[in-house]
Amino acid sequence: MFRVRRRGLYRKLMIWRLRHISENQMIIALSVTVGVLASLAVMLMKWTTHYMEHVLEYYFKVEEANYLYVFYPLIGIFGVYLYMKYLVKKEIGHGIPAVLHSIAR
Repeated sequence: MFRVRRRGLYRKLMIWRLRHISENQMIIALSVTVGVLASLAVMLMKWTTHYMEHVLEYYFKVEEANYLYVFYPLIGIFGVYLYMKYLVKKEIGHGIPAVLHSIAR
């Protein structure tokens, strides 16, 4: 029943769009939406990076030199390895064809 309502709502939305919004206006609206969402994603990534930097520097403080900076990339790589092995459980593809195939699915 939800699927039927969703299909009906989509159809009504598309009919309204065709009657009230031109093709150029729709492209501009979608471009603005994608731009805003991309900027929010970048801000989230930047905030996360700064937060992780703060956590690593605050909790692992060493007086002379912080030799843990050598191990931080290794910890990150190991974390990604565990994530891919136990949560994703798929073979990692390489290059653009793998990305396009993932997007298509």
